[in-house]
Amino acid sequence: GGRVSALAAPPLMRQALEQLFGAGSLFPTNEKGDVLQLLVSQGRRRPVDGQAAQPFGSDLFHHDNSFFQQPAFVTSLYLKQVVGEPMTTEFCDTTAAYEALSERDRAFVATLVANHGRFHGRDDGSLVQHPVVRVHPFTRSKTLYISRAYTKELVPQSDVANGAHTWTLERLVAHCEQPRFISAHAWQEPGEWVLWDNWALMHRSMSWAYGPESQRLLLRACAALHG
Repeated sequence: GGRVSALAAPPLMRQALEQLFGAGSLFPTNEKGDVLQLLVSQGRRRPVDGQAAQPFGSDLFHHDNSFFQQPAFVTSLYLKQVVGEPMTTEFCDTTAAYEALSERDRAFVATLVANHGRFHGRDDGSLVQHPVVRVHPFTRSKTLYISRAYTKELVPQSDVANGAHTWTLERLVAHCEQPRFISAHAWQEPGEWVLWDNWALMHRSMSWAYGPESQRLLLRACAALHG
């Protein structure tokens, strides 16, 4: 993470990501081909009873664009404005979650692939498959590539131990979402700039946990890894 001025942020974000991953690596955010997306996030906790609102897809842990065959490798967020209580973005370390599995369970989950699709209201029925265990292209570490938001089902690729294992999708997601694998960034001052590795981390926005007086305005860009 870092801090830059509001005027410098858009060209710097695009320039930095294109230098790292190539000119064609940034995901378009609309039909015009814009690669920088303006996100307005407002707290949605119900003011009457203080209960958390029903979460959006972005409020659930996810890897960005895992419903594409070529998903995002990194995501960049820049804070333009914050109002009220600083809202957080939470991160879930799925490499640590994989490493916490027993050798036997690692062997089993390595036999699985997962079907990924868009979240509920945006679900168009199309699915793509990714291995549940992916090897990071740079660190060579293994990581779990599933999420509560976008993973629809697990698909076994072989009959391991005659089906004795009980790693359902819900159980594997719950394993990843344990507090010991989660960290948080509180967005406090305009100019904050955070870049993270979508291969090794899931994230969620947490807007459902804050009252409507809390708002933040962010610039977002995602880059794929080609080659």
